Amino acid sequence: MESQNSTLCADTIRWIDEVRDVINIKPFYAYAIPTHYVVCMTSFVLNIFVVALILRNKKLRKKQNVFITILAFCDACSSLFYILLFLFITIQIQNTYYCLIYVLAHAFFLTSLCCIACVAIDRYIALVWAPMKYHLIVTKKTCTIAVIVTIVSQFGLSILHSKYQQCVFCFTTTVITYITLNTAVYIAIYRSVVRHRRNIPLTKMEESKRMLKTFSIITGVFIFTWGCVCLSITLSNYIYDDILQGAVMTMFISFSLMSINSLANPIIYWFRLTEFRIAAKQMLPRFTADTSYT
Repeated sequence: MESQNSTLCADTIRWIDEVRDVINIKPFYAYAIPTHYVVCMTSFVLNIFVVALILRNKKLRKKQNVFITILAFCDACSSLFYILLFLFITIQIQNTYYCLIYVLAHAFFLTSLCCIACVAIDRYIALVWAPMKYHLIVTKKTCTIAVIVTIVSQFGLSILHSKYQQCVFCFTTTVITYITLNTAVYIAIYRSVVRHRRNIPLTKMEESKRMLKTFSIITGVFIFTWGCVCLSITLSNYIYDDILQGAVMTMFISFSLMSINSLANPIIYWFRLTEFRIAAKQMLPRFTADTSYT
């Protein structure tokens, strides 16, 4: 096992050196990579702002928002790790921890995908499956267990992807499977909500429908970005004669699109969720007042 890990690490270091040579030769990356850093940092700041908003605002600090908090935190962390991945490649930094950063970046990304599904399941329990027993089923204890299971399972899956890269169920296939399942879950739940709309209070119905539509849009953004990733993987085989150049371009496009995807979520919250917009407007003047006072 140790020899297998050392071989994998040696292959990774050799691959990083080859990628660095491609990036240093091509002038495109001199402009593209700094732009990627700006997108990632913007995504990191906005998602951390969403986490701070939920934690500081009493109206937002409720059980059904726990997965939105985890989603925003994972998006922020994955954006930060995407910066570190390219820093490790472009700058002469010790490559030993590249594998760890790669695993963490993809683990946070997979966790964010799971959180989107968890939001849909929470709304299904509240509106259709057991509305009268919702507060008995969805407790702090069950939320904590669900969060732990989600995080541990996705981190374990990311480790498996890194250890067994020749496995048929590669990272891209896993993400596409998750997106397909998320889409199916949201369609099924939305149909169930519409079917049972007479039994649901109007105010609760409108709020939950808006929440479901919001996360359906987020799922749609995932579908669009990963459709572009798959398209770039397919086209790279035909556009580039050099396999390494095609692989580097595909990697850059994939990381950039995942960062844009993470950046889009807080913007969607702002335009779609009234509670978030009101809380943000209340928090920003307070934040500027605190900074000016200090």
